[in-house]
Amino acid sequence: MIGVKDLCCGYGTKPVLREVTLSLSPGERVALLGPNGSGKSTLLRTMAGLLQPLSGSIQISGHSLEALSPIQIAQHVAMVFQSVEPAFEFSVRNVVAFGRLPWQGDTWWGPVDESGTHVESALARLGIESLADSPVTELSGGELQRVMIAKALAQQPQILLLDEPTSHQDPKHQIEIARLVQELASEGVAILFAVHDVSWALHAAARAVVITGGTVEFDGGIDSPELPAALERAYGVAFNPEGQLCW
Repeated sequence: MIGVKDLCCGYGTKPVLREVTLSLSPGERVALLGPNGSGKSTLLRTMAGLLQPLSGSIQISGHSLEALSPIQIAQHVAMVFQSVEPAFEFSVRNVVAFGRLPWQGDTWWGPVDESGTHVESALARLGIESLADSPVTELSGGELQRVMIAKALAQQPQILLLDEPTSHQDPKHQIEIARLVQELASEGVAILFAVHDVSWALHAAARAVVITGGTVEFDGGIDSPELPAALERAYGVAFNPEGQLCW
């Protein structure tokens, strides 16, 4: 569904990642792991078409990323950033409805239908129906993060890219988001998520990609006996097979 080959990406002419090759098939749930500054967010942004690759290629559903318009990319790929600072007092329902913009055809700049089935379904799946009429400027960090995930679901993506989806979440909502990732994958969505909580990642994912030093250190199943050693090389600390730190 989405694949990168020999990808070099970064900012300006400075590469952050080199020769990255990986792919996601429908229904895969993949954890993107690595230390701070390793390039996880850079890779996600590049795969979403928000950063121009320095070299290499990205294919989405058989099409070259560079050949697709922003609207066409948005009809395939949704990305949730690790933090958002709302500047306007849009309601939660209105923000979630923005996810429908890629599907409005030639009228994409017009009013968005806030009562559509996809909007209501997204609100329900994130458990934020009671917040629907609240201004997003009044939400906690965790609530706002769930609103942005709901907006991505309303977009009906085939590929979902999540950058730190649990960074503001309490334990209950961390579990709920892990279950949501599993449910979406069972429905055929390909999901790649970057997280720092390795233990949570190995509960939510079936496969892990570890990046460090600007390259892919490991790409394989979460039950691979090679994964703990790859994590130790990446983070400089030891992990047990469940992804928990060895104190």
